[in-house]
Amino acid sequence: MSTNSVNENFNLILSKLTHVKKTSTGYLANCPAHDGKGKSSLSLTLAADGKILVKCFAECEAEAVVKAIGMEMKDLFPKQGGGSTLRKSRATVQRSAQTSEIKRQKDSCSREEQESVACNTPRGCTLQQYATLKGLPIPFLRELGLSDMKYLDVDAIRIP
Repeated sequence: MSTNSVNENFNLILSKLTHVKKTSTGYLANCPAHDGKGKSSLSLTLAADGKILVKCFAECEAEAVVKAIGMEMKDLFPKQGGGSTLRKSRATVQRSAQTSEIKRQKDSCSREEQESVACNTPRGCTLQQYATLKGLPIPFLRELGLSDMKYLDVDAIRIP
């Protein structure tokens, strides 16, 4: 999706909203996901990186707002490649001072300790666990480039 497509999606979303008002950072409108009785509780902003930011101050989930206007969450994000003017980036592993300490602790644990709660090493997180915790569909997360990986032999999520 090119930057033009993002702008088209932004304009399409605006066209499906009622009581739209321009603000210094974007737009306010009635949230289509709930009956706000004329109150402008939905904020819509086009970010510099091409993402469309949706926030309902009545606490509707972004997915509910997007679904109410007949679109999908992926329509809020520019796709990299295919003519996008956005810079492509690679995922990196961030190392901290704790990295060697974690590895040292893991190496000092016996196999039994590593399999028990007694060993004080990180347990990690899989994409499935993350999706469940955040209430997001796995296909959507994969579309954004997230994937499972191992870091220091612990389940981790690669986030580009």
